[in-house]
Amino acid sequence: MVFNSARNRDCGNAGPVSVGGRAIVSLTRRLAKLFDPQEALPPLLKKLTGLGFLFLTMNSSCRSSCGLAFSIATRQKGTNLMTQPLNWGILGTGMIARKFAAELRHTRSGTLVASGSRRQETADAFAAEHGGRGVPGYAALLDDPEVDAVYNSLPNGLHAEWSIKAMEAGKHVLCEKPMACNAAEAESMFDAAERTGQLLVEAFMYRTLPAVKTLIEMVQGGALGQVKLIRSNFSFAREALVSDARYQAAQAGGGLMDVGCYCVNLTRAVMASEPTDTACFAHLHEHGVDDYAAGVMRFGDNTLATFTCGMTVANNWTTYIAGDDGEIAINDPWLGDGTFTLHKDGKTQTVGAKADMPVYALEAEAFAEAVAGATPWITRQDTLGNMRVLDKLREQAGVPVPT
Repeated sequence: MVFNSARNRDCGNAGPVSVGGRAIVSLTRRLAKLFDPQEALPPLLKKLTGLGFLFLTMNSSCRSSCGLAFSIATRQKGTNLMTQPLNWGILGTGMIARKFAAELRHTRSGTLVASGSRRQETADAFAAEHGGRGVPGYAALLDDPEVDAVYNSLPNGLHAEWSIKAMEAGKHVLCEKPMACNAAEAESMFDAAERTGQLLVEAFMYRTLPAVKTLIEMVQGGALGQVKLIRSNFSFAREALVSDARYQAAQAGGGLMDVGCYCVNLTRAVMASEPTDTACFAHLHEHGVDDYAAGVMRFGDNTLATFTCGMTVANNWTTYIAGDDGEIAINDPWLGDGTFTLHKDGKTQTVGAKADMPVYALEAEAFAEAVAGATPWITRQDTLGNMRVLDKLREQAGVPVPT
């Protein structure tokens, strides 16, 4: 059973409080403030916690005048979770924010209601193109009672600060990758998610692609036998501007953090484990960050994975995974056409797993499902594992790691 709140727009609201498996204790504390403990709350809590309810919205002004509005949706075992519509607010109005906003309109669950920028005119221009309201400043967006979930598209160095503030304001957060400047900072963000009872997910959108999911399942299922070699790349050529946060060391910029993180994440996902050893070399740009890099990850005694990444050099994005029983090649795992090639037993097979909506829309739908109780496609353990590897790779390559 899925236990959802109905938004009471006449009362205003304080934003959703995510519960279920993540925060039963937090929910109990919140409910205890609303009811007389001498009344029927304890039996009610026992029943609801036994059902594993998932979502509650309440507002201090509603408690006295409106009460609590609940809607209950049931699901049969083996069917998709019913998702509650989410009103989105976007922190930032840069390139990645524009992509997310443009594709959000293709979702079944998401509506863009507000976008925040440091300048009102920038926010207004963004809203005119993508919908919703333009909000002057990030804090103002977090104060907006209509916003349920926040997409944090700000530079890496601002991820922790504004994601934590968003969760403390009662908003769920989808935070752009990489989650933080370093693993310790990412850990503090998840601690805040637990403390506030909000959902926090790192926005590796490519992991919601059906083709990538199928590829990972096939490899982990033994389609290639013992995996021996993995080779991946994510790089592009773009003018290096000091105004670009990706070229600012203080903002944890650089090729490893911007696109190398994808290669590390996919390799770890395929192997379903952490590397036992790593090595990395990088070219340091005059702006003080790595503009291209190459690395190696060893997994136990049998598997070697290499990757290249960069922001000033274009290269083929094909990823290869080779085992003793076959090989897979996927031309573009990051944005993809929904297919990859399996070479096995002297035969070549094209495997198709097409998406029914654009990749950022898929990501927004997956986030809504996670709010409703599904396991996030990128878990806390996955994010922290990726950040620890990135910390190590940057240290080995002599790339500054903000503390």
